[in-house]
Amino acid sequence: MVEQSAVEIGNYQRDAWNDCELEVAVPKDLAQWSFASNAAHFFADWLKPILHQSSSAQSVDYAVNELLENAIKYASDGSIEMRLSLQHGRLSVSLRNALSADNSARFAKQAIELSERDTFELFAEIIERNSQSEATQSGAGLGLVSLVNDHGAQLGFAFEHHANDQHHVTCQVHLPLNEDPS
Repeated sequence: MVEQSAVEIGNYQRDAWNDCELEVAVPKDLAQWSFASNAAHFFADWLKPILHQSSSAQSVDYAVNELLENAIKYASDGSIEMRLSLQHGRLSVSLRNALSADNSARFAKQAIELSERDTFELFAEIIERNSQSEATQSGAGLGLVSLVNDHGAQLGFAFEHHANDQHHVTCQVHLPLNEDPS
């Protein structure tokens, strides 16, 4: 039996998947920048018959793109597992991938900051920090903060550390969907 430890941060929901669900495993060799954008458009289009306003489709597109880009950027190896679930007027997007111990620690710190801080203040601080730092650090956390501030999302994170020194992160974005205006 492989031992593991897990830390859950924010609005992480275990087994929150019911009504309408889609799971996808993306092999690392297919996970490229263009894939993130194309997949985001695909899932937003797939949900269009259910979504009643274009702002909901834009939120889905943004959330999927943001999570996939982060996973592509920081994944250490293996596939990226994505799950979309629609229930009770809310869409949940979950993405799980392996990452290095350093990236796991850095991202866990960011996740704690996102769950504990005022995101509008955090947004301003990230913009200021990015304007003063090297290009390699630019944007760190900005997309996730934008999901909360601009799309009304709730975020959840689970960090796993397995006995064989593998690290995994699961990021969840829970988006409220606009109701049918009729």
